[in-house]
Amino acid sequence: MIVSIHQPQYIPWIPYFSKIHQSDLFVLLDDVQYQKNGLQNRNYILTQNGTTRLTLSVKGNFGDKINQMALSDIRDLTKHMKTITQAYYKAPYFNELQPLLEEFFNKPYLLLEEFCSDLVLFICNYMGLKTKIIKSSKINKSGEKSNMILSICKNLNASTYLSGSGGLDYLDQQSFSDSNIKLKLLNYRFKEYKQVNNKSEFIKELSILDLVFNEGPKSIIYL
Repeated sequence: MIVSIHQPQYIPWIPYFSKIHQSDLFVLLDDVQYQKNGLQNRNYILTQNGTTRLTLSVKGNFGDKINQMALSDIRDLTKHMKTITQAYYKAPYFNELQPLLEEFFNKPYLLLEEFCSDLVLFICNYMGLKTKIIKSSKINKSGEKSNMILSICKNLNASTYLSGSGGLDYLDQQSFSDSNIKLKLLNYRFKEYKQVNNKSEFIKELSILDLVFNEGPKSIIYL
C-alpha cells in the first residue's frame, strides 16, 4: 500500500493533489506545529490582472498545532469567494463549479484545519479521486519528524511511502529500509492546460482552483 502524508493547506497547488492521486492512502498531518507564513493559510490564483495571493487570517498561540488554529475573520471566506468569482467567471467550468464552491465558502467554519481539509476532500470528490484520506490526529504514532512519519507508515501497514522531493532533507532513509518500507519521491512535471486569464507563458505556482475552473472533472488527467 502506498501512503503519503502532508500538512493541510489552503486550496493547494496541483502537485499536492498529484500526491493524493498516486497514493492508496493520504494522511492529513493536522497535529503538528502550525507554520507561520507558509501555505497552510494562503495560496495563489490567476486573475485578469495577474497572480493574486489569497490569505486567511488566523489566530492562535506560538507552538499551536495546525488543528488548533482558528480563523480570526470569517469575512475572509466571503471576500475570497468574491475574488475567485471575479477571476474565473469566463472559465469553461465556472457555471458548474462556482455555486458549489460558494456554498462551501459560506459554511460557518471556525478552525483553519477543518475548512482546509474539507475543501481538499471536496476538490478530490469533484475530480473523481478515490484515494482514502484520514487525519494524523486519529492515528497512534510516536517520535518527531522522520521517526513520526515512519511510525505513521508502520501503523498503516504501508509498503511504500510517497514523499515530496524535499523529503530527503529530513527522512532517515535507512530506518525506512530497515522497516521494509520503500521510499518513493514525487517529481511532478506540469502538464500545461489553457489558463483563461493567461495571455503569455504558462504559470505553474497556482492553486488547484485554476485547473478545475479551466478543465473541470477532466482535471484528473493533469495529475
